[in-house]
Amino acid sequence: MNKGYLYLILAAVSYASMGVLVKAISIDTGPYLQTFLRLIVSALLTALIVAARKKPFLLKHKSDYPLMLFMGVVGYGLQIILFTLAIYYTTIGNTLFLMSIYPITSALLAYLFLKEKISRNLLIAFAFMCVSLFLIFQPGGVGTSLIGNLYAIGVGITFSFYIVWSRMLSKRGNAAETITLWSVAIAVIVSGLAAAVFETITLSLSTQSIIFLIAFGILNASAFNFVNKGFAIVAAGVGTVILLLEPVIGSMLGLLFFREIPTFMFLIGATLMILAVFIATRPAK
Repeated sequence: MNKGYLYLILAAVSYASMGVLVKAISIDTGPYLQTFLRLIVSALLTALIVAARKKPFLLKHKSDYPLMLFMGVVGYGLQIILFTLAIYYTTIGNTLFLMSIYPITSALLAYLFLKEKISRNLLIAFAFMCVSLFLIFQPGGVGTSLIGNLYAIGVGITFSFYIVWSRMLSKRGNAAETITLWSVAIAVIVSGLAAAVFETITLSLSTQSIIFLIAFGILNASAFNFVNKGFAIVAAGVGTVILLLEPVIGSMLGLLFFREIPTFMFLIGATLMILAVFIATRPAK
């Protein structure tokens, strides 16, 4: 198996697991404070990874910093806040499948900014993805948990920017670990400001929530590191479709831990999503 594919599959597993932890921690704290605390753990772990692997703490070029600022604020900070809000207001399955619009926007952005071609296999995979989303959320599915669904769509859009900007910074010679460190550090500031504005900051958390926060930080650092390493090897359009394994895994975890029972249409959509991943990863003839 292509090493880049393996990194992205591991990222999908990590992302899917984070949805479960967000819902578990939501009993104890608000979405903004939860995001802020999780990201602090993730930033510390990422800094340790950078030091252990002897990667540079600074970006290669001064011109990389403006791009990193946008990436950290929009692609990472806003994205993970919207992800948390979506889990609060709708199911894990709804969140992960609706945010799966990002392959379309990622491929478009990669075509515009990275000059990557859109292959026939990728177009077929996108068609299957659109059909699967239609089966799951139309005609009645999108109307329920509307606010959470809108947040989930926002996650997909902001994540597509993160993917393309990460690939751009990698092409400029920046290490995946360095990119992750800077983006999560900026996201800490963004989420901290959001928590200060929208919530009352308190640190009176249960032992269980503290353990979950640490676990989330580990998964968060791992997921984004896997994404950066994966997209340094795999084309953005193909890689984003591989990550569509995430909603399938997340929906299974939602069923296991929170009894979020999938509908028949949901199962058909999940099957089509797996088929889309298979088609996208097949080499073009």
